[in-house]
Amino acid sequence: MARFDVARLLALGRVGSMAASPDGQWLAVELATAADDGTFHTRLVRVPTDGRASAPLTFADARAPAFLDDGTLLFLSKRATESDASETRSQVFALPAQGEARPLTDAPLGVMAFAARGTLEAGVLVTREPVLLGVATKKQRARADERAATGPSVLRYTRAPVRYWDHWLPEAAPHYVRRTLAGDVGRPKDLTPEAEQEYRLHESFDLDPAGKRLACIGARPAPGPDRLAETHIELRDLRSGKLRACLGYGSRRAHTEVRFTPAGDGLVAVREQRARRAHPRAHLVHLDLAGGETRLGARWDRRGLPECFLADAVVVSADDEGATRLFAVPLSGKGLVTRLSAGAGSLDRVVALPDGALAGVYSDLRTPPRPFRLTPGETPAPPELLHDLSGLSPADAKALRALDTRSIQVPGAGGTPVQCWLTSVPQKRPQRGLFWIHGGPVSAWNDVWHWRWNAAVAAHAGYVVAMPNPRGSTGFGEAFIGGVWGNTWGGDCAEDLHAVADAMEARSEVDADRIAAMGGSFGGYMSNWLGGTTKRFRALVTHASLYDLRAFSGTTDVAAYFQLQNASTAWKGDVDRYSPHARLARWKTPTLVLHGDLDYRVPITEALALFDALQLHGVESELVVFPDENHWIQKPRNIAAWYEAVFDFLDRQLAG
Repeated sequence: MARFDVARLLALGRVGSMAASPDGQWLAVELATAADDGTFHTRLVRVPTDGRASAPLTFADARAPAFLDDGTLLFLSKRATESDASETRSQVFALPAQGEARPLTDAPLGVMAFAARGTLEAGVLVTREPVLLGVATKKQRARADERAATGPSVLRYTRAPVRYWDHWLPEAAPHYVRRTLAGDVGRPKDLTPEAEQEYRLHESFDLDPAGKRLACIGARPAPGPDRLAETHIELRDLRSGKLRACLGYGSRRAHTEVRFTPAGDGLVAVREQRARRAHPRAHLVHLDLAGGETRLGARWDRRGLPECFLADAVVVSADDEGATRLFAVPLSGKGLVTRLSAGAGSLDRVVALPDGALAGVYSDLRTPPRPFRLTPGETPAPPELLHDLSGLSPADAKALRALDTRSIQVPGAGGTPVQCWLTSVPQKRPQRGLFWIHGGPVSAWNDVWHWRWNAAVAAHAGYVVAMPNPRGSTGFGEAFIGGVWGNTWGGDCAEDLHAVADAMEARSEVDADRIAAMGGSFGGYMSNWLGGTTKRFRALVTHASLYDLRAFSGTTDVAAYFQLQNASTAWKGDVDRYSPHARLARWKTPTLVLHGDLDYRVPITEALALFDALQLHGVESELVVFPDENHWIQKPRNIAAWYEAVFDFLDRQLAG
């Protein structure tokens, strides 16, 4: 039988974001493929919305597609330009319907993101780009290059946070810059010339349909009482740059997404309201620019991400009982939230087509991401899958069709139902079990293709893969999410996992004596917690994991959020209550520890401390380090090495 392994996984093309042409006849789709230089190269592909075959649009680096009204395709690329041959800075390029792509920007330090309205001859382009404060525009690039080459490398901070994900927050601060499109790009105008910290970690922005106003998320100068940012929505005039309004102010309040309504008279945003002792509640809000606001979907117990708009509703994607589905949420705040998509799998990255249809990206546990088209109706409709861009071979397709994927539900802590995905290649005899615990903890395993934790690869390696959604998982209501809040990580969530493990052991296709548990980030934390509290698993694999919560609480890049979530700091509260390091004496299970050295979300000191403690206590253990990776393992050859290390360890530990 054909086998789907990590080599086949890496050979597949990876569908990213997309944009719809103004006439709705085709989509410009990102497609990333592994290259000989050990990285993924991203280009753009033309995908007709009528189901015909795709065709290449670009061959060089191209990302983040967007269209102007005249059909001109804009995108980001690190291609060399006349003024910058380094190919290290992204600029906005324009690809007209006829002709070659040409750069539209020459931002000194590159472009982070952009939005545009109008046409190439009469339009507006707004970029989000880094700016060195106090340095003249003409000297920005030379100053940055000089510092990179000869220093100084010093960074100075007066307020946390100081790091994000895999980098120290740079001296350059994000600004919003306007350019007019009139044949040649007009003189740039910095719309936020005094900005320092306001836009560093809050990236969402949008332009109104007329191209006259910018809506962006900004932070107050000082954090809230919980040391987390309080963010609002700024409305700026694009011609003058003047700040016209600040919307959504509130204590312990943050906004994460913002979209103009099609008429340009309102905004839809995701708002998160934090509390002292309860978990943050996220919901949609409609801000009327004439005054007033309306909470959307007030009785809907899901967290929606705005994607695009129908006539009188915002289309959102939302985790829902183990899948990401599409819903229509009325802009009036009245009426019911209605489900748009039917069938299995998950849908996201959605755009609206002129004929009222939707397009986006579909995937499930057996299907790599591919574009879809969906026509909303009175009842939920299944998506029509468009041309497959992944490059699946007949052997790949056969191997993926051989997978059995099913959803089960078991009573968890207090009898609360806990959903779990099972994936396997059916065999005549029981197989080894692999118990995967997701990160977050406010996250979920959905019926979706996962490039990092790919169930198809594990199933074809000879495992029955269980992917449970315990307390804290999204898609099962706010109360379920709240089950991991307030220093309770080792409580109901752990009990839920044990309940699913019990059910897994009882299944006829699983060899109950040969089950391993593994997870990353919070899932790694939970693997470590299980290491010190149970001997039921034959082996543990813990990636980017939390081990000593007291030490972790001040070294992670999201220290304030972690301390809020666990109602503790390193010096106040009972942060050790569910800390794995406090249970090390009971840990006997052989353990593989994996970590990226550039991980600032969970610093590698957690892995080093865990490995040293396991070695000191005589627990069979191995350490695998990726010096050039962050919280995720992203480079093709490192991905292969990661899977090789995991299955080599598990095959040895679960032999016999």
